[in-house]
Amino acid sequence: MKFMVWFGLLLALAPTSLWAETQEKIEQSKYEFEYDDRECRRAAYFAKMLMWQRQHNWSVVDSLNWVDEQIRTRPDLIMESDPALIHAIRMAYITTTRQVYSYPVEILEYDKHRVITEFELERYEGCTGTLVR
Repeated sequence: MKFMVWFGLLLALAPTSLWAETQEKIEQSKYEFEYDDRECRRAAYFAKMLMWQRQHNWSVVDSLNWVDEQIRTRPDLIMESDPALIHAIRMAYITTTRQVYSYPVEILEYDKHRVITEFELERYEGCTGTLVR
């Protein structure tokens, strides 16, 4: 009889335990998605701004200085405190800057806007691994 009571109690509590575990996994997944999405948006923002600078004839040194200034004065853009991680992010933005300056400067404003938007979208899609279009 005791066995049946314990077994019934175990059966009653098992779904509750599984539900709580599932909810915890959902919350963790949601947090990871939001963190990753913020990282991807940040990368896309930098890509857009760097391409805008390129299309408006900024020099590569001015763009690199802009990246350094953003990292130094806007910690909300980086959201990291580990110096090694900040350095890695900085190097990624320097690489993006070099890629941006391999593009030609467009003449028409329409074409400049198109190139800027496409580069931003490529960065976002590359970061998330999904196709937005």
